[in-house]
Amino acid sequence: MAERLITFSDAMVRAILDGRKTQTCRLIRAPRGYRVGCVTGGGKVVDVVAVDEDGDPADVEIRCPYGVPGDRLLVREGVAHAGGDLSVYTADGAPTKADRWPWKVKRLAPRFCPRHLVRLKLEVASIRAEWLQAITEEDAKAEGVEPALLRTIDSYPEWMREGMIERPHRVAFAELWDTINGKRCPSASNPLVWVVEFRRLQA
Repeated sequence: MAERLITFSDAMVRAILDGRKTQTCRLIRAPRGYRVGCVTGGGKVVDVVAVDEDGDPADVEIRCPYGVPGDRLLVREGVAHAGGDLSVYTADGAPTKADRWPWKVKRLAPRFCPRHLVRLKLEVASIRAEWLQAITEEDAKAEGVEPALLRTIDSYPEWMREGMIERPHRVAFAELWDTINGKRCPSASNPLVWVVEFRRLQA
């Protein structure tokens, strides 16, 4: 069993604490100089491979950075100074385990959360690869998003419009994805992602 760090926003930390978030989708990245490709079967991604500039499979392995089922994920989250030596988790205002505040800033972004302040541990239940737009309403709900407040249909990308009234969580997930990854890899580009299902471990 291995332990790896993983970063979540305040909203997603709250969703984990509430028991609403049990999976996360993360962009699959290829090593420098290569692109992400895949082997398919039955309409699903069977394997993820690296391909060269000509699109030919390369002798380079792409491994999921979040481990394998049974591994642990240590959640990095935002932390803020609360005066004196006190600090709190920004997701819910709960006090941290720190007994001092040595940093010269008032808030630590999740990616800077030190390992000794991790309070949430997750166990990886399963990992698979799939195209982002293949996400189901059930899986989108497991991402911990609240149902989208639907606007006029013309305000949404074309790929989101079909069945959107019946899939408000799927729409909300796509909007969340674009908030985080919109500049480099928007949902409309339908990237390959790791789908990591997990269980929260009790402290």
